[in-house]
Amino acid sequence: MTDPTSDVDEHYEFSNDMARLVSSVEGFPSRPAFESRTHAGRMTNVAAFHPTKGSDHDVEWRMTYPDVMAAWQAWQDANVDAKAATEVLEGAERALRRYEAARAHDPRPEQDAEIRGLQRAVVEARAAASPLRLAALRAIRQYDRLAIERKLSGEMQPRAWSKAVEAADAAVAHWEAFKAAFADRDRYWNMAGSPDPRERHYSKYGYVASLHTASREVEQLLERFPDLHRLTPPTEESK
Repeated sequence: MTDPTSDVDEHYEFSNDMARLVSSVEGFPSRPAFESRTHAGRMTNVAAFHPTKGSDHDVEWRMTYPDVMAAWQAWQDANVDAKAATEVLEGAERALRRYEAARAHDPRPEQDAEIRGLQRAVVEARAAASPLRLAALRAIRQYDRLAIERKLSGEMQPRAWSKAVEAADAAVAHWEAFKAAFADRDRYWNMAGSPDPRERHYSKYGYVASLHTASREVEQLLERFPDLHRLTPPTEESK
């Protein structure tokens, strides 16, 4: 029996063998699961992540790992070429459809040569676009593969932990600043005579109760989030 790990290539390759591994990294998704994450958009044929399965890789991964950034840029470049070729193909197909529609009302023998030329243009444009579309899909999957491998390695955890602590502290600080600004707004508004062109004070219409309810919900969200300062952060040794 052939060892499927021997089929893992340095670059992503298409395969009809669903048992063939995309990556030899432990925990990597199967080929069907991995390939279902991406698709070529039906309208633009631009390689993209599936809208519901998507990618959890953001700029942080690209800024941390040069090879991931290079793969991401290669995907962007491949998409530009694929989209341009697709636009040429769609233009050729539109021209053929228009000519065929006009010819249906008034067919003449001398039109045969022109319609064959339009058909050839479509065939040539499709042949030119096909490999570029495949290249775009190959590029997005190469980027996705590298990022998943990095994620499985755990190398990002210490960096992500420090970012999580910063973001958690910022969320609390911003909430406190928001409440202070909200209170100041009402205080100064009242000092200014509570001007309202409708001559109705908005607190009469559930404002106070709504503010209290919303504030409590936000504060519960903040309280339920783990206190990261009391937890042990991951280290390179604990990956």
